[in-house]
Amino acid sequence: MAPIEDKGGVASYPPLSPRTRYAALCLLYVAVAGILAPLEAVYWRASLDFLPQWHASMLDGTAHTVNQFRVLSFLLPEFIHRTLGFSLLFAYLAQRFLYLALILCLLHRYLGRWFDEGLAMAGTLYFAAILPITSMDMIQPSEPLNVLVFLLGFWAIREGRVAALAAFVVLGALNKDTTAFLVPCYLLVHWGSRPWRKLLAETGLLAALFFAVYSAVRLYYHAVFKTPPGLYEFQIDYNLQAILLPAFTDLVTHLRQGAFFVARPYLSLLLYGAMWILPFLRFREKPAFFRRLALITPLFLLGHFFVGRLDESRLFLPLFPLLVPMGLMTLFGTDGEGGKAAADSRF
Repeated sequence: MAPIEDKGGVASYPPLSPRTRYAALCLLYVAVAGILAPLEAVYWRASLDFLPQWHASMLDGTAHTVNQFRVLSFLLPEFIHRTLGFSLLFAYLAQRFLYLALILCLLHRYLGRWFDEGLAMAGTLYFAAILPITSMDMIQPSEPLNVLVFLLGFWAIREGRVAALAAFVVLGALNKDTTAFLVPCYLLVHWGSRPWRKLLAETGLLAALFFAVYSAVRLYYHAVFKTPPGLYEFQIDYNLQAILLPAFTDLVTHLRQGAFFVARPYLSLLLYGAMWILPFLRFREKPAFFRRLALITPLFLLGHFFVGRLDESRLFLPLFPLLVPMGLMTLFGTDGEGGKAAADSRF
């Protein structure tokens, strides 16, 4: 295509149409997902020999109870393995590729609600860039779908689409209990903007759907496989003694040895870096959606302090669609589909 304008020796070209540009970006994101997904096998190398046994224990109901009830995390790989004849490793990596590709393509659209194409692309690639430090030498296939459910859930909450949110809550409950946080998110975001009786009824319905699926999965495995209906394993002692205490007492040693960036106590801190702080600067200037949604952050962190391991930085990936847009707003303001005014229009 010939340049239509020349300024100072720099050619100017007409941009692609929005649909064509988004399609091209999605091809880029699919390629990025194709690079990231196989990397998981590198981190799993210590567990690869154990993968067939681990997968079999999921199918026969003898797995560790926390993982056992994350049924979508192993049923799709089983389907790929059985129907297409691929190896179990390929099936799990294919699942990861599918979810990552969807996350990247949808995250771009989500960020585009507040930012121009350049910042939306930068935020999306930022997500791709931090993924490698969330991988560990263990088999944990549930997190990509968990992030996808939170991304779709936040989108549905912002748009006020209760039926869509209910579907995402059910989907997420079949994968990971963290989905329960979407229920109070809906209540916090819409409190005062919808009739309170209607809002409480909708929130109650969402909670009931989550706990119905949560209970049904456990009752099924207990009835069929005699699997103990385990709830959670508290990790308070581990987080205090193995993570938080060494994070302070061994800080100087880690810095001197150049081990800060590989020491497990700091992985969750490094996940977002300044994005742990930037979202809360100029907080009152943020769109109401994010100000209200951000109220879930302390509850999310506290919940994972009790039942999660803080050095597993993947646990905090669902906060990306909350923290990173807010951090970008602190740095650059808003410039997408009407900017702050559009973002506040529902609240």
